[in-house]
Amino acid sequence: MSPFFPILELASWTTKKCRIRVCITSPKKILIEKTIKDQNNEVVKRYVNEYKNSIRESDYTHEEVEIIKEHLRKASHMVNGYAASYYGTSNVGAAIHRSKYENGGDFPDFLLKKTLSMFGKKFGDVKFDLVLYLPPTKSGDLVKNFAMKFASVISVPISHALKKVRVTQEQKIFQNLYSKRENVLGAFDIEDGIIKGKTILLIDDIYDSGATLKEVGNLLTRKGATYIVPIVIAKTVGGTL
Repeated sequence: MSPFFPILELASWTTKKCRIRVCITSPKKILIEKTIKDQNNEVVKRYVNEYKNSIRESDYTHEEVEIIKEHLRKASHMVNGYAASYYGTSNVGAAIHRSKYENGGDFPDFLLKKTLSMFGKKFGDVKFDLVLYLPPTKSGDLVKNFAMKFASVISVPISHALKKVRVTQEQKIFQNLYSKRENVLGAFDIEDGIIKGKTILLIDDIYDSGATLKEVGNLLTRKGATYIVPIVIAKTVGGTL
């Protein structure tokens, strides 16, 4: 039986106030949703087409193709990612907690192996250009060291260019998604040109609300990344946008 890896639902649809909208769910998958309304502006039909790599323009009118192209230019390039495990599963959460909050040193090698196993099964066929990692709030170099080991194993260059540009609080102290989004809004930056046209593997340790990864995904999209693929060691139960 194949292992189960929790999904990180981070891919975003473009605006809802349009009869056509777009979502890039993976480096090889694009979803196009089309809504058909009657003369009273009531929805008659709504359907979604799925494409690999590029859309089939013959499925749409010329006007619709132009709308889709505009949406693709505006769409977030953050795709859905995966966690190696749930936070509360067996010894995973305990090992992370020990490293983060009990001075337990770097994340143990078994967490690296679990995350590499997930990566190979879910993204082994994707060519990555660069590894980035989320700058920490309090946990020092844990994620940085983990990402460096990960990048070394998969033979992808790592950059330390993603920086935190203002102080934030730990996300775990906030009780709602709005507060978590506000906490990290505009909190990160990266030099122009470093990621333009590149497929990025973005690494963090724990996924809860997804607000921090979303914020960084928006930044990297604006800076020109082709795709941003997020992975984490563990996902909290119920933690999804």
